[in-house]
Amino acid sequence: MTMSTSSSASSRLTNRRSRKSEEHLFKWVDEALLDETRMVEAKHLSPVEEVKEMKVKMELQERMIRKMDEELKAKLEERVKEEIMVAAEPGKKMTDKMPKTSLQKFGIIMLVLGTV
Repeated sequence: MTMSTSSSASSRLTNRRSRKSEEHLFKWVDEALLDETRMVEAKHLSPVEEVKEMKVKMELQERMIRKMDEELKAKLEERVKEEIMVAAEPGKKMTDKMPKTSLQKFGIIMLVLGTV
């Protein structure tokens, strides 16, 4: 009987040791899994931050493009108005001179016809 108790005591001792080592092993595996999870989360958050930065940059560029577009439109409108004014000046001068020359021609004709 002493053998059976000693064998059961040694088996209990062995079981305790294996349980402690298993617990230690499980803790080690759990910690490794937590570390791996943290690494994956960090890798996952890195692209998210990059996308946020890119979004901010794109919005800034969009605002700059809109501002440049508005400035360009204003300059273009001003340039078109200037060109229209330059193009209209010779025609305006002609119309200003036309009544004077027409009246002069009419006056000359009246003088010639009036004397005849």
